[in-house]
Amino acid sequence: MKRFAMAALAIWLWGGVAAGQEKPAAPTVVQAKDYLQIGDPAPALKVASWEKGSPVEKLEPGKVHVLLFFATHSKWSLEALEKLATVQREHAGAVCMAISLWERAVPVAGGDFAARVREYASAHGADWGFPVAYDGDFGEMNKNWMHAADRRWVPTVFVVDAKGVIAWIGHPMDERSSLAEVVSKVEAGTWDAKAAAEQARLDAERRTRLRQEAAKWSLARRAGDWEEMLKRWDSLAAESEDAASEHLAETFECVFIEEKQFEAGYQWLARAAEGPMGKSSQMLNSAAWFIADRENLEKRDLVLAMKLAMRASELTGQKDAAIEDTVARVHFEQGDVDKAIEVQRRAVALAKADEGRRGQFEATLKRYEEKKSGK
Repeated sequence: MKRFAMAALAIWLWGGVAAGQEKPAAPTVVQAKDYLQIGDPAPALKVASWEKGSPVEKLEPGKVHVLLFFATHSKWSLEALEKLATVQREHAGAVCMAISLWERAVPVAGGDFAARVREYASAHGADWGFPVAYDGDFGEMNKNWMHAADRRWVPTVFVVDAKGVIAWIGHPMDERSSLAEVVSKVEAGTWDAKAAAEQARLDAERRTRLRQEAAKWSLARRAGDWEEMLKRWDSLAAESEDAASEHLAETFECVFIEEKQFEAGYQWLARAAEGPMGKSSQMLNSAAWFIADRENLEKRDLVLAMKLAMRASELTGQKDAAIEDTVARVHFEQGDVDKAIEVQRRAVALAKADEGRRGQFEATLKRYEEKKSGK
């Protein structure tokens, strides 16, 4: 659960754009302060249609309101909806609701997205004590709440206090302030809105810096300026592991495959492994696998690949099947077939619950064993 929550928080800070969503221009740090934010009066409530439960026509004075924006195709939305259901059960006086938007990102037969929301709520929401609405891409709620607040991802939650003022805008998996904690304090009148607003301001400015750095990385990518790409990747990594991971594969492609900057590239990668990449088992694994497996990579630093793979294995306690598969592959490429077989057997055992992956790893193990037997 910890890993899930931290991944969600990374999206909250990075501000990844949901598939199919209209993409507003990235603001400057100064412009970010002009968005709808904590302490502002809540906008009007106007949805396209209510698909489950009793409609909520407007925000009721004297009541705390919790609005969860989600999408049926969002992998984190169902978990967020269950959290909202818990909040509703524990805070009967609060008015909770869920509002679906950006449904057009995933086509549906007949184009009836409202029906899909209705079916989703019917399938999952037997215990939900709150109504569910469809916003209608791109509806009033999307425009006046989500885009107005520079929220480009789901799930996102707005908590509105009894005076109709926004008390919190956040991700339901944000471990810094749980949704249940926020609602409890807002109801009790003990919520520190000023502190929350300051944290939101810092988050907004951080997202803006990340977007600006990502834009500069993209310009360097299009120009084939590998040195600038590496600098911009380092800047992204200093702010967000998620952003760095998102840009890693393309950085490798440019530096090693297209520009063939092996000496400088491997020196940079070794430094990154000691720095921003050093605590990310997934980035370490991706880098090691790239060195060991990427076709058309003319020079492979297998010593570095082993260092990266072993560090990833250490971070995961030798319990991640994919990482052990990478370790085995590097051993194999180095010519240590016996060790490759030993580690690959561990990868197969770890993947026993994943039929597809286990089959793939078993095929790899068979190849290693055939190599040992001289076949």
